[in-house]
Amino acid sequence: MRFHIFLFVFWGAGFLFSIHAQESRSELERQKETSLIKIRRAQRILAQTKYEKEANLGQLRALQEQIRAQQKLVDVYSRQLNNIGQDIGEIHQVISAMESDLGSLRKEYAGLIYWSYKHSSSMEVLCFLFAAESFKQFFLRMEHVAQVKKLRKLQLEEIQKVQNVLFSQYKSLKNKREKQKRVLSSQKRQKNELLRLQGVQKRILKRLTRKESSLLRQLRKKERSLRKLNQLIKETIRKELQEGRMKVSHLSQAFLRKKKKLPWPISNAFVSSKFGKQRHPVLKRIQVDNQGINLQAQKKELVKAVFEGHVTTIAYVPGMGNVIILRHGNYYTLYARLSRVFVKKGHVVVSEQPIGTPYTDPKGITEMHFQVWKESTKMNPEDWLAAK
Repeated sequence: MRFHIFLFVFWGAGFLFSIHAQESRSELERQKETSLIKIRRAQRILAQTKYEKEANLGQLRALQEQIRAQQKLVDVYSRQLNNIGQDIGEIHQVISAMESDLGSLRKEYAGLIYWSYKHSSSMEVLCFLFAAESFKQFFLRMEHVAQVKKLRKLQLEEIQKVQNVLFSQYKSLKNKREKQKRVLSSQKRQKNELLRLQGVQKRILKRLTRKESSLLRQLRKKERSLRKLNQLIKETIRKELQEGRMKVSHLSQAFLRKKKKLPWPISNAFVSSKFGKQRHPVLKRIQVDNQGINLQAQKKELVKAVFEGHVTTIAYVPGMGNVIILRHGNYYTLYARLSRVFVKKGHVVVSEQPIGTPYTDPKGITEMHFQVWKESTKMNPEDWLAAK
């Protein structure tokens, strides 16, 4: 009976733990797969930036994206190892408790065997029964003899059950230790790869630092292009407001409901430059102010509308390439640094409709610029896009 209670408590507690642990394990597996996808994507983007000829910012950003994903992968392996270590510790506790219980069962069974041995012959059993001082004691002794036989059988069954469960736990422990070795080996490989990438990053940074004056000229040129782009979107919004086209409508409400759920303008891309003020990746004393976000991708990717709307502007801005502005009620999305444009002013587009292709520069960097506005207020696009 004691063993059955132990098993009930053990399996009940184990069931509750396994639900939580399984959720944790599945989440770690999901994070691991996401990290591997990001690593492979960054590797493909990195391969087209012509590293053999010249170090460039596009290459550095792709490498930094790969390092972030690699670090995340190493962290996931560390958490997996922690989970496995906890599992092994719990199995040890269960084995220890069950070995103790098995020892008690064997001791009790030995006592029963000893009693049965002392009263093994029919004459000894009869002597034991007829030595009773009353009929009541006689029947009690008869019942006792029968119970001893039954108890021996039950005790043996319980011992066998405990031995079976123990065998299962020993097997589980062996499997966990083998898995621990595999994860440790994988973690070691990923740590070595992380160190290698960090070494490559240092070398690229060193090479880029030698070209500070050139990078500074490129930055100033880009800032002028961004100012022209900023003037374009503000002028577009001003005209729309004057002409009464910009209205809070069902489209505005629908766009708002999609906050944090909008599809990305490029499916397979990473954020190479975030929204707002930030340090330049090489020119440490320089701070850049991004009106939107930059998305770096592979060549021949498609740029898609993030929501249904009207094509209100098609333009060309030196340094920013072709530009498309879509109106979604009183919200606007801007897509710049496009090499090709598939739509015309006045067109109505649907969500995820291809509207162009991103520009690829002579160094092999494929990158577009994306903005979100509410009337005349610029917003952080990452607050609107679905989490990756």
